[in-house]
Amino acid sequence: MFRSILMLGVFALVGVFAFKVILGTAVGLLFFLIAFAIKALIVGLVLYFIVSIFSPDTMRRWKERWSRP
Repeated sequence: MFRSILMLGVFALVGVFAFKVILGTAVGLLFFLIAFAIKALIVGLVLYFIVSIFSPDTMRRWKERWSRP
C-alpha cells in the first residue's frame, strides 16, 4: 500500500517536471518566433520606405503586381 502511494507520488512529480520542461520550451519558442516576426516586419517596413523614396516607379509596379486578385 505504502509502495503504491509512493510510486504514484513519484510519477506525479515526474509528470509535473516533464510538463514544466515541455511548457517552458514551448513558451520560449513562441517568444522567439514573435521576436523574429517583429524584426522581419521592421526590416520589411524599412525596405518598403527606402524603395518608395528612391524608386517610386518600382514601387508603383510592385503595388500593381500585388494588388491584383
